[in-house]
Amino acid sequence: MNSIKRAVDLFNIGSYNKALSLFKEVISTQPSEEKIALYYICLIYRKLKKWSLAKSSSLIYIKKYGFNWKVAEILGDVFHFEGDYKIAKRWYRSALGGQEMSSSDKRRISEKLEVANLEEKQKKHQLKLSLVVVEGTDNFTDDLVERLSQGNLWVRKFVIPRNKAVMLSRTFKLFSSSSIKKMVYEMVGRLSSLRKALKWGDVIWVEWANYLAVVASHIKPKKKKMFIRLHSYEIFTDYPMDIDWRGIDKLIFVAPHIEEIFFERFPGLKEVIRDTEVVFNGLNLNEIPFDDRKPGYDIAWVAHINYKKAPELSLQVIKKLVEKNAEYKLHIAGDFQDPRYDVYMRHLVRYMDLEKNVLFYGWVDDMEEFWRNKNYLLSTSLHEGHPYNIMEAMARGIKPVIHWFRGADELYSRDWLFATVDDAVKIITSGSYDSRKYRDHVIHRGWTLEDQVRSFKDLIYNLINH
Repeated sequence: MNSIKRAVDLFNIGSYNKALSLFKEVISTQPSEEKIALYYICLIYRKLKKWSLAKSSSLIYIKKYGFNWKVAEILGDVFHFEGDYKIAKRWYRSALGGQEMSSSDKRRISEKLEVANLEEKQKKHQLKLSLVVVEGTDNFTDDLVERLSQGNLWVRKFVIPRNKAVMLSRTFKLFSSSSIKKMVYEMVGRLSSLRKALKWGDVIWVEWANYLAVVASHIKPKKKKMFIRLHSYEIFTDYPMDIDWRGIDKLIFVAPHIEEIFFERFPGLKEVIRDTEVVFNGLNLNEIPFDDRKPGYDIAWVAHINYKKAPELSLQVIKKLVEKNAEYKLHIAGDFQDPRYDVYMRHLVRYMDLEKNVLFYGWVDDMEEFWRNKNYLLSTSLHEGHPYNIMEAMARGIKPVIHWFRGADELYSRDWLFATVDDAVKIITSGSYDSRKYRDHVIHRGWTLEDQVRSFKDLIYNLINH
């Protein structure tokens, strides 16, 4: 069976991650089959609601291979989600002009067009929220955008293309210590799609306190309200010192310890920043199935593979476990962000004789299948804010085993925290296991999407009313 047929069969049975991997492999090895592979990649990203990836893949498809009514429909769905009803309707109308379309297809797209038109009319008189984020860094916003859009808000997601973001970043680095930087920020900001986002919204939400926030803070219209959400890595950069905090109405942190470290690193900003608030990340528990699990031998490790995540520690843990029982396996879902780690990890796995016990999955877009048979989530990070991988594992009933980064004891039970490899092994082999307790911890701490949406709504309306 050829690769394309195998990938299509996997797609048809809903095995999207395996299908996606095969389609990507086809693109790199069989150029003549690229068109059909890219088409299915667009479909998969749409089904998984990976909106930004669906958008970029679909635009590439249209540019390379011309019009396809199904791809046009996907683009309509993407822009509808992003709150750009005008462009969404344009793509839906385009899709309706396609050939070889069934009557049910036409009816479905016509209904989508009607809904977009109706929503645009309803939203015109509502408060406008601009979410500004760099392409590829919007992983933590889509559930929020979807829920906030269901209320009395018109939310538009403005994704700044990566190439323009890189230009902003380079300009920032070049002129960050220059006396003319204000003028440069204004010039670059006005040339970018950032200007449109700042002009459109009544309230502007800048995701990440990075170079985009620096530029946005310097060119924000005076009458607009703006808040920035800081996740984690930004506190170890110089970006916060270059943000013009005079125009920022609120700074959002994802955990209390991140706020503490922020002001330890930037004590002078205590007198400058107007207001701060902690809003924890939240999960849509309706889409995360709970399983009553038991102790076992399958350990998940889920993250980008880089120095911050300290993946080398996971190999030390699995080695100790395998010495006790050869059935233990470490399942690593993540992409190598530094080729040094790729070389190092694979070398060490061979040297430690762990080739049967450590499995590399690469980046996994569809995590549902990956989580299915796992008993533990091992987190070895040396620093975290409020990580989704731990939360999602717990919500699924999986026992967390967490390296004791600063602030971890404020978020989790100490029974799940380890400082040494022996501690980690003890947590895994103890026999103590309570799936319901792990999910309940997420609920009782208020780490649900409902809690997060409520906090964001209160925040937005309070900004407008003060």
